[in-house]
Amino acid sequence: MAQRTLHVSLPHSATPDQIRDAVQAWLMRQAKRIFTERLDHFSPRLSVQWRKFSLSSAGTRWGSASADGSIRLNWRLIHFKPSVIDYVVAHELSHLRGDGPQPTLLGYRAGGGARLRNCAASSRTKPFPAGKAGKIGAGR
Repeated sequence: MAQRTLHVSLPHSATPDQIRDAVQAWLMRQAKRIFTERLDHFSPRLSVQWRKFSLSSAGTRWGSASADGSIRLNWRLIHFKPSVIDYVVAHELSHLRGDGPQPTLLGYRAGGGARLRNCAASSRTKPFPAGKAGKIGAGR
């Protein structure tokens, strides 16, 4: 397996908190980019249009959708496999239809739901790193 390294520009005197915050900021930028790509991928397949996307740091929710087309996704999803991210994105987009998950999503749900439950259970035993997560929003 190829080793992957993240290089962050910090002074040699950086504290552990500064290093953690820099890495978390990078992860959040990656989450914003990848989640936006997945929202754009699934929207036409579910015949919905999202209007606004923001990252959250919710302690108990992976995502949420509002009737105005706003989608919020927990930035910590970036730690999971693409199939889990896709499941959560498709699930939240399905709420924009107003009539529950669609048949096109149900096939996704069959495998994705179990993976998401396993990841959620794992996250309860292996907590996410603490830090100042904040919000990053992108209007549409």
